[in-house]
Amino acid sequence: MRAAASAKFPQCTAAPPALGSCTQGGGPRLSDAIKAAGRGAQWQLALSLLQGTAEARIRPDAHCYSLAIAACQRAGQSQVALSLFGTMPERMITPDSISYRTAISAGRAAKNWQLVLRLLLEMSELRYCPDVISYSEGISVCGREGQWQFSLAVLSMMLDKSVLPNEICYNAAISALDKGCQWQLALVLLREMPEVQLPQCAFSYSAAISACGKEGRWQVALGLLRDMAVTGLTPNQFTLSAAISACEKGGNWQLALDLLSEMPKMKVAPNEFSYSAAISACEKAAEWQHALSLLCDMPRMKATPDVISHSAAISACEKASRWQHALCLLSQMPERKAAPNEVSFSATISACGKAAEWPRALTLLEGMGQARLAPCQISYSATISALEKGGQWQLALEVLRRMDEMRTRPNAISYNAAISACSKGAQWEPALLLLSGMADSEAVPDAISFSAAIGACEKAAQWQQAISLLSSTRAMHVAPTESCYNAAMSACSRGGEWQRALVLLENMAEAQLRPCQVSYSAAISACANGGQWQLALLLLSNLPAMRCLPDAISYNAAISACEKAAEWQIALAILGKMSQRMLAPTVISFSAAISACEKGCQWQLALSLLLDISESKLMPNEVSYSAAISACEKASEWQLALLLLLQMPEMKATPNTISYSAAISACEKGGQWQLALVLLGEMPELQLAPNEISYSVLLSELVNKPLNGQSRPAAADAIPSEHHASSYTCELAQLPMGVSLHPELLRLTARSKARCRDQHLDRGCFLAEVGSVLQRLLDLGSTPCQDEVFKAIHAELDTWKDNPRLGTVVLGALAKQRLPLLAKHVFTLMLARGVEANVFHYNVALSACAKGGQWQRALSLLSGMPDMAVIPDNISYGTTISALDKGGQWQLALRLLLSGMHDARLTPDKISYNSAISACQNAGRWQLALGLLGGMRDVRVLPDEIGYNAAISACEKGSRWQPALILLSSMPDIRVIPNDVSCNAAISACEKGGQWQIALRLLRIMPELSLTPDEISYSAAISACEKGGQWQMALNLLSSMPVRRVAPSEFSYNAAISACEKGGQWALALGLLSSMPDVRMIPDEISYSAAISACSKGGRWQLALHLLSCMPERKVTPNTISYSAAISACEKGGQWPLALSILSSMPAMSVTPNVITYNAAISACGNRGRWELALSLLGAMPGTGTLPNEISFSAAISACGKGGQWQAALSLLSAMPGRRLFPNATTQPSVLSLLSAPKRGSGSWRCAS
Repeated sequence: MRAAASAKFPQCTAAPPALGSCTQGGGPRLSDAIKAAGRGAQWQLALSLLQGTAEARIRPDAHCYSLAIAACQRAGQSQVALSLFGTMPERMITPDSISYRTAISAGRAAKNWQLVLRLLLEMSELRYCPDVISYSEGISVCGREGQWQFSLAVLSMMLDKSVLPNEICYNAAISALDKGCQWQLALVLLREMPEVQLPQCAFSYSAAISACGKEGRWQVALGLLRDMAVTGLTPNQFTLSAAISACEKGGNWQLALDLLSEMPKMKVAPNEFSYSAAISACEKAAEWQHALSLLCDMPRMKATPDVISHSAAISACEKASRWQHALCLLSQMPERKAAPNEVSFSATISACGKAAEWPRALTLLEGMGQARLAPCQISYSATISALEKGGQWQLALEVLRRMDEMRTRPNAISYNAAISACSKGAQWEPALLLLSGMADSEAVPDAISFSAAIGACEKAAQWQQAISLLSSTRAMHVAPTESCYNAAMSACSRGGEWQRALVLLENMAEAQLRPCQVSYSAAISACANGGQWQLALLLLSNLPAMRCLPDAISYNAAISACEKAAEWQIALAILGKMSQRMLAPTVISFSAAISACEKGCQWQLALSLLLDISESKLMPNEVSYSAAISACEKASEWQLALLLLLQMPEMKATPNTISYSAAISACEKGGQWQLALVLLGEMPELQLAPNEISYSVLLSELVNKPLNGQSRPAAADAIPSEHHASSYTCELAQLPMGVSLHPELLRLTARSKARCRDQHLDRGCFLAEVGSVLQRLLDLGSTPCQDEVFKAIHAELDTWKDNPRLGTVVLGALAKQRLPLLAKHVFTLMLARGVEANVFHYNVALSACAKGGQWQRALSLLSGMPDMAVIPDNISYGTTISALDKGGQWQLALRLLLSGMHDARLTPDKISYNSAISACQNAGRWQLALGLLGGMRDVRVLPDEIGYNAAISACEKGSRWQPALILLSSMPDIRVIPNDVSCNAAISACEKGGQWQIALRLLRIMPELSLTPDEISYSAAISACEKGGQWQMALNLLSSMPVRRVAPSEFSYNAAISACEKGGQWALALGLLSSMPDVRMIPDEISYSAAISACSKGGRWQLALHLLSCMPERKVTPNTISYSAAISACEKGGQWPLALSILSSMPAMSVTPNVITYNAAISACGNRGRWELALSLLGAMPGTGTLPNEISFSAAISACGKGGQWQAALSLLSAMPGRRLFPNATTQPSVLSLLSAPKRGSGSWRCAS
């Protein structure tokens, strides 16, 4: 044991005092001198005195050693004290009891509990009696290191040796039990103290209360607190904080707050621990207001909020779904000098996830890296969960994949969230792959995993897979839950497998599971989809007998079953029974009933039900209106059908293809072919594709029935080829007088006629006035000042007050002429003069700001619209988002799209989404771009080629070629035809990802898509070949461009020259460079740099220097890359003086050297043994703002090695960790070979060891 304790202690160089007069055996003068040195904290002097005894031929005794050990231990030199104790046997000195006690104190200070125990046992073996202090130190060190069993063993040893423990021993043992969560034993020791006549103190109670609190025994903890008052003990900070923590663990936040509020009354100041425990108590109860109040109260009580306090408060906000407050707290932490940790970030991410704020969750995950925090399982799982709630299954899978890359093993929560995300996206195949992959990653699938996977199969109508998964739960030792069965039954419902759904319902009882409302609703829906309406009604009627009250979903499914069977009377009866059961019918209930009436040709009842929806304070949806219009169509009530179609936008129901087709059919049945044509012409304007019904009824009418005795028009002439038909309200206004109209339509027609007359009043004067104003404005040019604009229009501004349409036309004309500054000045003057501004005025001004790159002004206008009683519309938001995109403000663009438009109750349209995707693309946020593109379909907005192109470009900027290709290949699936921009972006993505074969394949298939590859296509493909080291293919592509009638650009040539450089073809690189002027292209710094680098790799340093010298003559400024390549050429050619000369000339050319430049110069000096210059260059790097990297140090170490300077090499090697640099594959071998070389008397192996 003593050998284990003995390690070399520092050798003292100070000469000890003369010891010749000391007596043999270490007389009193020596011990007194060592003792005095120890008291004066001069532990080195004590050691020096002890070591000096050998020269004076004096043999120190155990007492002298004990004093020296004590001196080292008092000075905090525990290891030195233990080493000194270990050397006593070597000096033939037997340690005495004092030596052991002192060594035990040193072992406690060194936190070496094993050594302390051994020393105590050795003392017993040597029949030395440890004192109370030694035992208490043994108990204490074992407790601190989490060894509560050994603490009790030491306490028991004391009693065996008839050494009476004191209160310190008991307190240390109770504290050990506290750390070991042994609350019962802690109470036993606490209650035993009076029995052994030892006073209990605040510390004893505090440790016992803390032990009870850790195990959630808050009642016992509070009982101990009351006992303290009975015994006359005053609780201290630690006692009350431990009691608050006990309440927190027990979920009693009110008691925790009561205790905290009592602390000042007891003249005990709350500290950070007290507040953190109280905030945590509020967090568990989701009492976020109290948590924030406590956090704000801490500075007043002189308690500094730390990372624990903030994290608990953030977690409280997360539990209460207050994501804005959580974000605010996280952002304030650095200002309050509390660095956020993994817990803070994870809680904030989770808060954002609960609110479906997945872009913010992703941003926070990336922000952890910027804060130098490694995301943990909780952080990743919270992010995946956020993406799941936002329906972003692709991004969820990407984050899960990133966990593997970052060597963070996904757990069951991570996988479950990812599977749920796939479930929401109806992606059953990825969900099953994730489920099967859980076993490989040692994450055990649970019932949640299977439920989510079965749900994915259900949404994709994969009922076979759903049943297979359900049956496999037993083999995986997973007990299926109600959710698993419910999802499987829903899958059977979608697949029309009503028999299997009923079997599953019966199997639930066998699995000792009680079917719930969801279970029965799924079974009823399955019967409905299978045409078994009688069974559906039977299940509904049996629900009360099964002690399960039917809910709205159950009733809706039953009504739907009757609707499919055209049993409209029963459907209405079920709808009426809902009210009797005190269940409020939903829009789905009414819609299904209306559809049932439609199938039963009960158009009056259908209209009555539609009216009932509004009276029930519900908003009819597209399904409700479409069914009602179809009912009117079947009854040939074309006027009512048309009226309903007109009402839909007012009720915030967007007409769809079914609505229009039914209305067109109604007009056809009523002989109103003109109105039918108008409706058909309007469908493309609303991004609705006419279906077979829409066209067939018109063709049938036009071919078979002449109108009013007129000759039949040709079908091709009747169907509008250009979708700019006028409003059907104006068509109604121009109908022949003999046509009878519905009263509501008569009023609508009157308003339309008045509007038509008003549009033609004084049209000539109107146009003349506008033309005059426009001409004056256009004469000012594109960049006039506001005063010039005022002089041009000041006379008309008062007129515009009475007729704001004049301003509208002027602003619109300026926008079409792409004159944003003029439009902005006109709009500003209109507002200043009090001209009533409408939404169109604002939209034109916003467009002007967007085109002028003035995003701040655009935001200001948008936010000021409500103050002017103008409600922003989709165009307002879309234009502002476009301005933010052009200004690089992607966060604000996302906030407007996801939060601003939602708050304004607007559904983002295609333009808004495209602008936001473009903003993410420009910022390199490819994940967000993909998420937005995927989210468009969730709000029924079909992406177009602009959105896809922006998303593909975002993937290209993020070097993510796989998602780019997936997007490109998926475009035709939603009838979006890829264009040249799409293909070019995908080729560029493959280029950045090093996928040259795929890039060439895309280039080849472009003609098959009726697309002509352009210069961008070829240049990206050439660059892909360059990155893939395929210089021959790059040259072939370049040479084929003129044949394909595509003119190469500087970019094409630069990529080809770089390809030759990577392939070591310096001659071809020079040939391409020299041929550029022949095709009327001027080589730039990129062309020259690539050619210089090619010469460098080919060992042609003279040519490299020649090219560098030619650049100024050709009016091309060399950049850092050019100089670095030239210096590298000199390095390879052994021309270190030229390398240094080029380096020194860079500042004169206003070119800053970078780390590559310095590395090449250091290598040039090192290769020729100029180690002093190499070290000088390395030392000069920080002065130029260039931080050395591993290559810099490796080159300098290699230079020292070649110069035989092993000390300098070792010094450099030891300095690397301090700069957070680590030796690479070339550094360590060079140092080791240097040290292994024989050197006389150097002793370098000791230094290396």
